[in-house]
Amino acid sequence: MEPFHTETSARTAARSPRMVIYAKEGTIVQYRYPECGYEDHKITARKHLKLNKCYTVDDVDIGSSYSYVYLKEIPGVGFNSVMFEDIPQPP
Repeated sequence: MEPFHTETSARTAARSPRMVIYAKEGTIVQYRYPECGYEDHKITARKHLKLNKCYTVDDVDIGSSYSYVYLKEIPGVGFNSVMFEDIPQPP
């Protein structure tokens, strides 16, 4: 299996904002980084998500070396959280 980030995506991740993995239900995130994650994560994302589209967090599964975000718009499918960026919401 390939590393979590390729060299290019690691540089991107270092300078780009990401979603907060402790996001609460209802948080809005944007699918912005399709190049990040394992190959099977990328395939799943390409199948279900549209680049730069915003989605609503349903839940986040956080493990010791992973975090998957579940989206209200696509029930039952987890996505690698490194592929998303938080969208600031008004207070």
